[in-house]
Amino acid sequence: MSLITLEQLSAACTTPGGTVRAASFVAAMNKWLAHFNISTPARVASFVAQILHETGEFQHLRENTNYTRTAALRAIFPREFPSDEIAAQYVGKAVAIANRAYAGRDGNGDEASGDGFRYRGGGCIQTTGRGNYARAGQALGIDLLNQPDLIGQPDAATGSACFFWSENGLNHLADAQDFLGMTKRINGPAAAGMADRLMYLARVQKALGMNGPA
Repeated sequence: MSLITLEQLSAACTTPGGTVRAASFVAAMNKWLAHFNISTPARVASFVAQILHETGEFQHLRENTNYTRTAALRAIFPREFPSDEIAAQYVGKAVAIANRAYAGRDGNGDEASGDGFRYRGGGCIQTTGRGNYARAGQALGIDLLNQPDLIGQPDAATGSACFFWSENGLNHLADAQDFLGMTKRINGPAAAGMADRLMYLARVQKALGMNGPA
């Protein structure tokens, strides 16, 4: 039995492109939702709402590190690019930016190792870093260490997000109707994009035939 149908997932999208892309994700979604016990309407609605926001309706499955302005680069990675002079050496160089920004973090090697770009954010909830790719891959039975680009495909993209959800106790927060709390665990204390996330939550709830908050 499907936890969410293609018709329901498509109805939650706001763009024709999202509706088209949903067809590639619905099978993986049902597979991994069931595997990680994201199985009640409240849990499903919260999960789908969050990933529709995070991915721009399944468009953005690998982190784009091609910053072309020093100010933007420094705003996102202030510690790694502490001056305009340093940032200016990297702008427009996506691979080099990621390798510096994520060097020595989450199991990555140094800047020269290439791990930063190889294991940059990926999947429906941006898994980042060699160690996190390894843990997600082990949980899914997918070799993400040697084939990291798989995280940009529907199966691993969805499965890695479900693994993150499970590891971070987000089912509990969905059961408690704490949508702000789960957003902070996904996005950090700023809980950016709440209005957009709540819009998707309402759309998914309607598509699932739910009454009241998830």
